[in-house]
Amino acid sequence: MSVELELRRTPRLIVTTVKGQPFPSLINVTIDDLQRGLDRGLFTSVDLVNAYLARIAEVNPRLNAVTEINPDALTIAADLDGLRAKGKTSGPLHGIPILIKNNIATKDKMNNTAGSYALLGTTVPMDSFIARKLREAGAIILGKANLSQWANYRSSNSSNGWSAYGGQVYGAYYPGMDPSGSSSGSAVASSVGLALASLGTEVSPCHRTHGSRLTSLDLWLHHIPGSEGESCRGQAHGRLDLSPPRHSHQLPSRHHRADDTHRQGRRHPPQGYRGLRP
Repeated sequence: MSVELELRRTPRLIVTTVKGQPFPSLINVTIDDLQRGLDRGLFTSVDLVNAYLARIAEVNPRLNAVTEINPDALTIAADLDGLRAKGKTSGPLHGIPILIKNNIATKDKMNNTAGSYALLGTTVPMDSFIARKLREAGAIILGKANLSQWANYRSSNSSNGWSAYGGQVYGAYYPGMDPSGSSSGSAVASSVGLALASLGTEVSPCHRTHGSRLTSLDLWLHHIPGSEGESCRGQAHGRLDLSPPRHSHQLPSRHHRADDTHRQGRRHPPQGYRGLRP
């Protein structure tokens, strides 16, 4: 954000100062907080995109959570800022940056790889259902998150969070942390505030394992009628439903084995270690 931020800590919340006014940090902020800030002119969507891009540049070389940055994100943000200035908004996510897992197809300049070089450069005839609904709601698709290659269907002994295209995702709480899978990049991105929300896909009980290891999951995307593939879920701070709440079908559980590095008992951080969390 192109404003000077001053940090102070409270037991549960990191608070910043934006133009002299207290405001939650990007790690704690909710959709409502961001919308109020945008409406009050504390910052613009362009500011938000730049702030999240700076955060990605800061930590992604060590975490490998994000594999694609939307080259049109700043242009989209500027267009949405222009609409807001005219008193118009596209929906509840107007001007809000969102990351999506790299097996959610988009018809834009980003790759749709599912973590594999075999799909590098592949184009699709249209946005996936979930991507289209996000755009209709005014969201800025900031980029795509890394994952276990082919959403952990590459092998019966695949490594959590590893893909040929994106490398190995690591949890942010201690060195070499197993990020679980397959929505590894989405969960890690939310745990360190790389976007307001990150979407993953449900191919096994990944939302439970991500939640227990990486971040509290209080944003859920319920199964959307008409969408293809598995139920979509998100990991983020705040809550958002893109469809009427309903119970999603539980898919059969499948054990995901990590590689030997992750099997060496590194489940708990050294005492006092904060990792890359603010």
